[in-house]
Amino acid sequence: MMKKLWKSQKGFTLMEIIIVIVILGILAMIAIPRLIGFTAQAEIASDKEYAAVAARATELYWAANDKTAPTIAELVTAKMIDAPGDALQYFSAASVTVDGDGIATVTLSGTGLTSITYDSVTGYN
Repeated sequence: MMKKLWKSQKGFTLMEIIIVIVILGILAMIAIPRLIGFTAQAEIASDKEYAAVAARATELYWAANDKTAPTIAELVTAKMIDAPGDALQYFSAASVTVDGDGIATVTLSGTGLTSITYDSVTGYN
């Protein structure tokens, strides 16, 4: 009885396998570009958060060190933030400035990219 059952079953034909592969290829052509776009958006969002954290760390450093404006390197040395080369994913450089009232502004920039500025009062520009 088992031998009859095995003999009556057939496998997939070559044509069926080719059709499945073509369908999977079409789905991949649709999905991959969309996923690449999501990766870039996530990297930009991560870098924006780095700018916000760096601005807050700058203000804390400024308040704790007799109103001395720090550089990014000083914030890294004080272990308040990670180095831009380690933390930034989409942008390549960060700079920080502090005005007389202690309001920090962080600018993220990169080659051929539109820079992003974060001000601790107004947010992103």
